[in-house]
Amino acid sequence: MYLIDSANAVAQPPAPKAAGAFAGWFQDENPTNGTGGTVVEDDWLNMVQGELYTILQAAGVKCDQTKTLRNQVRASLGILFGGGGSVTGNGWQQLPGGLIVQWINNKTSTGNQDSFVFPTAFPNNLFSATVCEENAAGWGSDAHATVYGTTRYITNPLAVISVSTVLLPGTNGGTAIYSSANFNLIALGN
Repeated sequence: MYLIDSANAVAQPPAPKAAGAFAGWFQDENPTNGTGGTVVEDDWLNMVQGELYTILQAAGVKCDQTKTLRNQVRASLGILFGGGGSVTGNGWQQLPGGLIVQWINNKTSTGNQDSFVFPTAFPNNLFSATVCEENAAGWGSDAHATVYGTTRYITNPLAVISVSTVLLPGTNGGTAIYSSANFNLIALGN
C-alpha cells in the first residue's frame, strides 16, 4: 500500500468533521426515485487509509511508495498473527511477531559440510540452528558417538545450511571420521 500522494495531499491528517446524523452504509444513486448516492468524503478515506497504515506500522513494514506491491497488508497481518507455513515432513512455521521456526529431517551423504535447503528462506536473519542425531545406535564400549555441527549459512536470502556429522572414536580407540548419518535440525530466524 502507499499513502496518498496526489495533488493537494497533506502531510498530516486533517481534523475530522463532526459526526454525521447516524452510522450507516454506502448506497448507489437511484435516478428513478431521485435518491442520491452516498458521498465519499475525505474523513472516511483518511480513516480507511489510517487503519491500513497502522497495520503496516505495527508489523514494522514500510509503505511502498513505488506503488508496485499489492500484498503489504496481508504480509503485515502474517507477521502480527502468524504467517502460515508448511507443517509436513521438512517444514516451517511463522509465529506472531515474525519469528520463523524451521525443521529438517535428512541424511548427510559425506558428513563433511553437506548442504541442505531450508523449506523456506529466512528473509532477514538466522538466529540459531541446532542439529542432533536422529536414531542413536547406542553408547556401548565400541559405539561411536556422533557429533553434529552446522556451518556456512548461505545469505541473501538465508536458504541453505551445511551439516557435518563426525563419528568419534569408541573407548577402544580409533580416529574421528566424517560419516553419512541421519539427523534432525531445528532453526530459528526471521
